[in-house]
Amino acid sequence: HDDIGRLLERGLSHADGAILAAPVSDTIKRGDDGHGIVESVSRRNLWRALTPQLFRFDDLRSALREALTEPACVAGITDEAAAIERRGGRPLLIAGAADNIKVTTLIDLALAELILTRPQ
Repeated sequence: HDDIGRLLERGLSHADGAILAAPVSDTIKRGDDGHGIVESVSRRNLWRALTPQLFRFDDLRSALREALTEPACVAGITDEAAAIERRGGRPLLIAGAADNIKVTTLIDLALAELILTRPQ
């Protein structure tokens, strides 16, 4: 509830919307095509996008429509914020709880079930 409250409070007053996000705590490695490490990437200013994301409906709809007109661009639009960013927007990052996971893979689904069934 606190995360949603902060998202609404700050996101509704920002022209480009906002997303819940968590600072990256993992060590990030950039690799090459042969799976060799090219570099260790600084965690400074890196965030992991969470859900939900908050945007004005008309802005988001037009940003998504524009992105869909460029087939090469579609693969790079992995969330709503990416569509807004593509057209020059800079949504706010609102710190959210790290256990706010996205359910994208079967492992994510198992983790979500574990979180939802844990004793409070």
